[in-house]
Amino acid sequence: MTFVSSSFVVTCLLSLFLCVSAQVQYCSSSSVCIALETHENSTTNAADLYFQISAQKSQGWGAMGIGDGMKGALMFILYPDGTDQGVTVSVRTATGHVEPSDVTSNVPAIAVMNTSVTSDRFMANIVCYNCASWTGTTLDVTSTSQPWIWSVGGSNQKLVSTDVNAQITQHASYGQFTLDMGKSKVAAADTSSSSTGTTTATATGSSSSARSSASSTSASASPAPIFPQVNLGDTAASNTGATAGASGSSDHYGAIVAHAVFMLAAFFVLFPSGVVLLRVSQTWSFVAHWTIQVIATLAAIIGAVIMIWYSLQDPGYKSFKNKHQILGLVIVCAMIPQVVMGWVHHLNYKKYQTRTAPSHLHMWLGRTVLILAVLNAGWGYRLGENNKGAIAAWVVGAIVILMLGLLCGRHARLRAALNAPVWRTGPVVASAETLPGIKEEERIVAVERDSS
Repeated sequence: MTFVSSSFVVTCLLSLFLCVSAQVQYCSSSSVCIALETHENSTTNAADLYFQISAQKSQGWGAMGIGDGMKGALMFILYPDGTDQGVTVSVRTATGHVEPSDVTSNVPAIAVMNTSVTSDRFMANIVCYNCASWTGTTLDVTSTSQPWIWSVGGSNQKLVSTDVNAQITQHASYGQFTLDMGKSKVAAADTSSSSTGTTTATATGSSSSARSSASSTSASASPAPIFPQVNLGDTAASNTGATAGASGSSDHYGAIVAHAVFMLAAFFVLFPSGVVLLRVSQTWSFVAHWTIQVIATLAAIIGAVIMIWYSLQDPGYKSFKNKHQILGLVIVCAMIPQVVMGWVHHLNYKKYQTRTAPSHLHMWLGRTVLILAVLNAGWGYRLGENNKGAIAAWVVGAIVILMLGLLCGRHARLRAALNAPVWRTGPVVASAETLPGIKEEERIVAVERDSS
C-alpha cells in the first residue's frame, strides 16, 4: 500500500515536472509576458495551445499575437474589466499597421479558463484549440522559431472595459520574438493532469458563443492540464525557448503628422503657387517663383527625412518595401535634378533667348513629380487605412493639376498670339520680347514665364 502510494506520488510529480519543463516563455522589455505549452488533443489529434499572458497595469493593456507583423496576426489583447479579478480578453486581427478589429471568420475555438488581477498586474489563462487552423498567418507547432509579436498600450492608456471591441489607441511599445514550439510540446499522456481552472463566460469576441461550445467539447474529452505560469521575474533572463527580435516605441504620432503637413504643403500649396507666380506679369515674378520653389523643395526634403527616421524605428517599415515609401524616395530624389535644371534653364535662356534641352527637362520633370506626389499622397493615407483621406487627397490633387494645366494652356495660347507674325501691309507688329523700350530684366521675366 505504501509502495503504491509512493509510486503514485512519484508519477504525479514526474508528470508535473514534464509539464513545467515543456513550458516556453517570453517577457518583453515592457513586461508583457507569455508562458506557453502545446498539447496534442487526444480527440481531434490537433495541437492546442495553453498559455498565460500577463501584463502590467501601468501599461493600460497588453497583447500577444501569432505572426511576424500585425497584418493577419491572431492577437490576444488583455485589459482589466473593472471587477476584482476580471480581465477582458479580446481576440482581434488587423489588415496592417492599424487598430485591430474583432475576428469575424475562420477563428479557432478559444476559451478563457480564468483570469486574475493583482496590485500591479493582470493575467489570463487561455486555450486556443487547433490554433494552427487560423489562416491569417502561419503557425507551425513544430517550428524552432515561430514568429510572435507583442505590444502594450502605455502609461497614457488607462483602459478598463468589459467590451471586447473597446477602442484602443496606438501602442506605446511593440516588438517581435520567436518561440521554439518544439520545446513547448507536452506528450499526449500528460494531458490527463487535473485542471486548475474552469471555462468561464468571459467573452473573447463576436463568436464567443461558438468558441465556448467548441472549447467545452474539447475540454470534456480531455481534462485541461496544469496551466503554464509566467515566471514573474519579468526580465529577459526568465525567457526560455524564446528569442527576442526587433522592438520599438510608437510615441511618434507627431512625426506622422509632421510628415503629412510638410509634404501636403510642398506639393499641394507651394509648388503650384510657384508655377502660378511665374505667370504673373511683374518684374518680381521670376524671383518669387524660384524662392517659393526652393522653400517647397526644402519642405519636401524635411518631410522625407522625418519619415525615413520614423521608418527606421518601426520593424514593419524599416525594410522600405512599401510602395508609398519607395515612390516617396523616388520623388524626393527627382527633385534634385529638377532644381538644377531650372537654374540651368534660366542661365541658358538669358544667353540664347530660347528654350534648350534643360528647359524641357525642367518642365516635364516638374509635371511628372507633381502628378506622382498627388498619387503617393493618397497611398500614404491608405497606408493608415484612411480611405476617405486618400480619396480627398486624390480629388484635391486632381483639381490642382487641372487648374494648373488650364492656366499654363491659356498662357501658352496668349504667348503664341503675341509672338505670331502679322502678314499685312503697314507697320510691323513687334512682340513684347523685341520691343526696344523694354528693360533687360523685364525681358528676362517674360522669357522665364514662357519657359514653363
